[in-house]
Amino acid sequence: MKIGERIKEVCDARGMSYAEFARRIDMTPQNVNSLFKRDRMDSRLLETIGKVLEHNFFNDLANQKHSSQVLNEPAPKYENTDTLITQVLVTLDGTTDTLNAVISRLSKVNAALV
Repeated sequence: MKIGERIKEVCDARGMSYAEFARRIDMTPQNVNSLFKRDRMDSRLLETIGKVLEHNFFNDLANQKHSSQVLNEPAPKYENTDTLITQVLVTLDGTTDTLNAVISRLSKVNAALV
């Protein structure tokens, strides 16, 4: 199931109108409709949506195969073959503290590589 479809399912289960949902996440109703079709999602947006709908989507993703692909954009393609491309798989527990700790560690690693 796409992450957008899951968000729509939870929104429907909560009985929240799409207009109200859009207002609470600071989007237009048109953008919410496109959000429901997404198969990828920025983790910050997903956290905001989770708070609005009182649902932990990170737990849903933890139980889904290839959940890292849902939250991350694919690795960019580089013309220069000397460029190091590394893919990192991180398992999150759905808390912001864990996410922030992972981001902090990855930022330090990235800074050391530059």
